Amino acid sequence: MERFKKRIIKSLLIYAIIVFIAIFLTYPPGEKLSFYKYGEKMDYPITSQKPTGRWEEYTAYYFTKRPVVKYIVLPRIEAQGLELYANWKRVFKIGGENSNSKIWAKTFSVPVYFKSGENEITLRLWGLSRLSITVPVVVTKNPHLYTITSDVIYVWFPTIMAPSIMMMGVFFLVMSGRTMQRRHLFFFLGMAMLFIGTHMFHYCFLPYLGDTRLYSFVNKVLYSALFASLSFYYSAIEAILGKMKLWKWIMPAGLITALFILLSPNLYKALKLTITLLTPILLVVIIYGLVQLIKYQNYYFAPPTLILTISSLQFYFSYIHNLNLQPVLVFGISYMAYSFLYFLITELENLSKERIKAYTDPLTGAYNRRILEKLELEKGDIFVFFDIDGMKDYNDIRGHDYGDAALVDFAKTVKRNIKGKDCLIRYGGDEFIVIMKDCRKEDAEDIAKSIDREYRSKRGLGVSYGIATYDGDVKETIKRADKKMYEMKEKKKTSE
Repeated sequence: MERFKKRIIKSLLIYAIIVFIAIFLTYPPGEKLSFYKYGEKMDYPITSQKPTGRWEEYTAYYFTKRPVVKYIVLPRIEAQGLELYANWKRVFKIGGENSNSKIWAKTFSVPVYFKSGENEITLRLWGLSRLSITVPVVVTKNPHLYTITSDVIYVWFPTIMAPSIMMMGVFFLVMSGRTMQRRHLFFFLGMAMLFIGTHMFHYCFLPYLGDTRLYSFVNKVLYSALFASLSFYYSAIEAILGKMKLWKWIMPAGLITALFILLSPNLYKALKLTITLLTPILLVVIIYGLVQLIKYQNYYFAPPTLILTISSLQFYFSYIHNLNLQPVLVFGISYMAYSFLYFLITELENLSKERIKAYTDPLTGAYNRRILEKLELEKGDIFVFFDIDGMKDYNDIRGHDYGDAALVDFAKTVKRNIKGKDCLIRYGGDEFIVIMKDCRKEDAEDIAKSIDREYRSKRGLGVSYGIATYDGDVKETIKRADKKMYEMKEKKKTSE
């Protein structure tokens, strides 16, 4: 319980720091411009909720006592095209009617020559959906540090994260096909990350998206991917908890919503319907899932789901009230994705440990005989079959604790004398097999003698061994090595 609480608190703290940096430290320094439309002053945030399909103009005035060159900083304007005029002369343009752009993430710093006295600044925005200026436009002498900081957070970060999350999704899907354990969970998480990675491109700077048809299609794909990803994520939570009957309706509902957006002839109306009506329902469902995850103290999924819930709520209210909180969803998604990657790595480590444990002798740390089914052997590999001489009498006289210690010492002795790619196997009782790679039979003989000498000096016990070359049949090779080992043992008895 204490570990679970610490993870939750740590997640919230990291998220709060990221949000603080993303929102409060990216407001541009400088003289804020006040815009007017039809003679009426517009207060920030400036928004036009209806899709226009035409240019809308906003006018501002800037006064200076003498001629000077300064920068007009245009931070994160939601539009599909932008033109900037200074004293009726166009100084900057991106996007527009036949070359729609997704410019929200980008901050533009435009050098402008201001004459002495009053200067008229005209900002023209082209919009197919809503138009929005959430962060004040400013005039400043040196915008470079701010521009770089803003681009790192809002342009480079989502541009890197979008394909990264998609690759994580592919990795999850590959693992779902390779492991029987948690197969459904890995599949649902993989599909969720593929779709959410696709949606992340919505927050990237896309300077050219073609005409209105192509722009609308791209946006339909990006928005529908969001609802599809939520459907698969909900299914992943159901795969974890397994007790929530409500979830069986969530996947079809989310996928139908995604399909509705994709096939809708009017993107703006479809988005308005989904955001105002369906999104609150989905938020309630994900909050319910979060409560269940916290209730069962799910260490891996509760913290990222909590962050996703908070960032989704912030995104929803920022969209409705036109606040500068929309980017937080990017960080919430990214945190969630890397939490899942951490979960996958942990699961793979656990699976690896379980597999190693299944093929490892718990006493000596050598492999057990089951590893023979998994080893990739080549003709010419050398099998050395070892048997510790007098082990039964040693156990009877000194006790099994000493006998166990003798076995452990023998395994350590062998490991000191063989190469890293060679394999030590406890075949049973006091019998061991060493499989040597890239080794001549004569060299294997020398190594076996060295093991015998070292072990005899430490424990007073000798070893008998037999050597055989692998010919493609493991059982036959072991039989031949075993036979030679017994021949050595018999020779020792007759010599005594």
